[in-house]
Amino acid sequence: MHDYGSIIPPQPKQSQNSGGSHVFGLFGGSKILEDKVLQSKLCVRWTTPVYCPVQSCRSVEPLLLNMFDESLSPAYRTEECKPWVLPVVRQAEKELAADDSLNHEYLPVLGLESFSSAATRMLLGGDASPPLREGRAFGVQTLSGTGALRVGAEFLHRILNYTTFYYSKPTWENHRLVFLNAGFTEAREYRYWNPEKRAVDFTGMYEDLVNAPDNSVIILHACAHNPTGKNYMACMKTWSSIKPVVFCFTAQQVAHMVDKHHVYLLRSGRINMCGLTTQNLDHVAQAIHDAVTSIPSHL
Repeated sequence: MHDYGSIIPPQPKQSQNSGGSHVFGLFGGSKILEDKVLQSKLCVRWTTPVYCPVQSCRSVEPLLLNMFDESLSPAYRTEECKPWVLPVVRQAEKELAADDSLNHEYLPVLGLESFSSAATRMLLGGDASPPLREGRAFGVQTLSGTGALRVGAEFLHRILNYTTFYYSKPTWENHRLVFLNAGFTEAREYRYWNPEKRAVDFTGMYEDLVNAPDNSVIILHACAHNPTGKNYMACMKTWSSIKPVVFCFTAQQVAHMVDKHHVYLLRSGRINMCGLTTQNLDHVAQAIHDAVTSIPSHL
């Protein structure tokens, strides 16, 4: 146990107790600490007990039918089980080391803008993409994938008040913990891996996502699902079926269009299923406008 929080005068000796040790932070040279008043202000003692049991990742090996003796690890390793660095990484390191324009200047709070902008354009299809052209999308640089999850989770909970999220079964435990620590209260799994077929359980995944309550946040692995290695986006037909479940109209909006305007959609809100013709285009557009302006959407 460590203690956190209040500022107290320094003590020459700190006795051990059953609760653990106190941690002190001393700032400044020894000369300035001769002043007892300054010393008391510059000496930090943490006094709020914090109990943090380590929540290890649940085993996913049985789900993957992994028959190897070695522990499951998603990292590249040599025959001697040492980390293997990709040649392209070594080459990039050499180029960075030789680049005199890099001076380790502090980055802005949102990260390196040129990097975030390039990544966003690559993800959304270039400058011709409507979200980019209309200024509705931008990127924020984070510390690896877990950092991105934390920033995204806090935004979704604190700004949009979302409380329910879905994560794949299996996945690594930090995904669930990051969202719970960001303020989400309802954690649910969606089926992803079929151990009998050794393939993505697309049917189970689709059923779970279709039946998810409104305003649920879905954590999707865009590529190279970890830890299964099986990618639901390897087949664009699969992604085309999942996309409307996550990104189209809510069930209430679909019901509104059906009941009030007699525009018939699937429950998932697939717009290409409402029978668009040159004769009804204006009517359908008005029905959609009415539905999305009178009934809350996902965002």
